[in-house]
Amino acid sequence: MMKSVAGHCALILIVGVSASLASAMAAAKGRYATFDIAGSSYTDPASVNSAGTVAGTYEDRSGVDHGFFRTSDGTITTFDPSGSTDTTASGINRGGAIAGSYTDSTGVSRGFVRASDGTFTTFNVSGSICTVAIGITRGGTTTGFYCDSNYAPHGFVRASDGAITTFDAPGATETSPAAINDGGTITGDYEDHSGTHGFARESDGTMTTFDPPGSAKTLPASINGGGVIAGSFNDSAGTSHGFIRTADGKITTFAAAGSTTYANSIDDRNRITGAFIPNGTTILGFERRSNGTIRILKVPGSLYTSPQSISSTGGWITGSWNPDQPGSYGFLRSP
Repeated sequence: MMKSVAGHCALILIVGVSASLASAMAAAKGRYATFDIAGSSYTDPASVNSAGTVAGTYEDRSGVDHGFFRTSDGTITTFDPSGSTDTTASGINRGGAIAGSYTDSTGVSRGFVRASDGTFTTFNVSGSICTVAIGITRGGTTTGFYCDSNYAPHGFVRASDGAITTFDAPGATETSPAAINDGGTITGDYEDHSGTHGFARESDGTMTTFDPPGSAKTLPASINGGGVIAGSFNDSAGTSHGFIRTADGKITTFAAAGSTTYANSIDDRNRITGAFIPNGTTILGFERRSNGTIRILKVPGSLYTSPQSISSTGGWITGSWNPDQPGSYGFLRSP
């Protein structure tokens, strides 16, 4: 299923971006492993841990989603919880446990945790019509959202012993957690009468809300072990920019190459990865280091490179790529 049109793509990229950006792309090439699930129509990596194990979702040729994980040596294992008609794998912790959701035969979405030995624990927030697990800590605490009878999302945190606590940001009509760190701090976004904002919820339930300056819509995506949050926000014109928020609340905004920017993940050294659009025909990845410098990431031969996750330690980066359209294939960039 893999194919290469490297020469064609290189021409488009060099024409579409500045000479300095093309030079940066050339300097960042190498150390990429690309992969695809046999028999799939697309492969969508979602998370990578410090051992370089990637978890994600693939779609088979009949349009059904399944979970997978890929170890750093290239071994791929596919999986589904028992009774699943559609599986999405969202987060993986340092020990290899994976959190996600699946749809059962009645059409209800439920959360799951797949332990590193392959055993599944499934769960549902009481009274909900859907439960979607997003992230998982080293100790097995998961977070995500559940849907009420009106399909509005609300947050939950599930302890490793199975106890579930539900929550909403103050004044929220909808709450959507995006990530949790090993200390149990959760970040995500919520909606109220004035728009979409970011939040940080400590393990004791204390909630802080925030928006970057000039934000019309705030979408936190990731939180590291020090409580530093990375994400994106839209300005009044609808253009997306990246931001980083320290644990004490200081927010810095940025845009890779001055372009539309989506910040997707942050590691424990405050390195951020994500994607940006330098022109209307190209998506490139980036790594923003703690000093603010930005390095361009591009899978060789690709027109689209979209990093989704950087490991908390170790510097592994995973995401999707394609030579001629968004998504479709997976990649792992080694440290």
